Amino acid sequence: MRTTATFSAWVLSLLLLAPIFLAGCESKSPYGAAAENPQEIKFKDDAKTNKQVPDKVDELTFVDTAGAKVRLSDFRGKKNVLLVITRGFTRPLCPFCRAQTSRLVSNYAKFKELNTEVLLVYPGQKGQLEEFLNSVDTVDKGQIAKVPFRILLDDGLEAVQFFGIKANRAFPSTYIFDKQGQPRFAYVGSGDADRPSIQAMLDQLKLLGE
Repeated sequence: MRTTATFSAWVLSLLLLAPIFLAGCESKSPYGAAAENPQEIKFKDDAKTNKQVPDKVDELTFVDTAGAKVRLSDFRGKKNVLLVITRGFTRPLCPFCRAQTSRLVSNYAKFKELNTEVLLVYPGQKGQLEEFLNSVDTVDKGQIAKVPFRILLDDGLEAVQFFGIKANRAFPSTYIFDKQGQPRFAYVGSGDADRPSIQAMLDQLKLLGE
């Protein structure tokens, strides 16, 4: 009887302690609080050029989501170009890439006013891109983002290799080219959260004039 009672008490203890053990075993996001509240993420307002753009950047060819080839030279003499390279597909999805993309969406009209073509490069496959975009909320409305600018795929990481920004997939990177195709700003983040703010990008573009 004593053995049975002891066993029952032991089982009861395990049942009571199970939630605690299970909670401790849950996988936590490596991004911490940013994963829960990407809208609270702060990027750099004072970002300055910290990387040299490789020669022959005009020869680099991207492919957009419709399968069309895109080169930076396509916009020469027409528009400035803001080229933003995200980290690419990660698991869990990078909240900093989500926040940056949503802010580009929300502020797209400001870039259009500065005669700038926004190009977002996604190092990864199209199927992975769709999952990423479904996780992107606009900052103002909290709705699934309807991206008004072109998204370019870098499935084989050719662009990542070209710019020398490989890290798992890629270091988050931002480049601005003027209407003559000359690089005027190049910022490569040292980590996931290290990116220029929207204001920093706009300030750089305003220096170019129209």
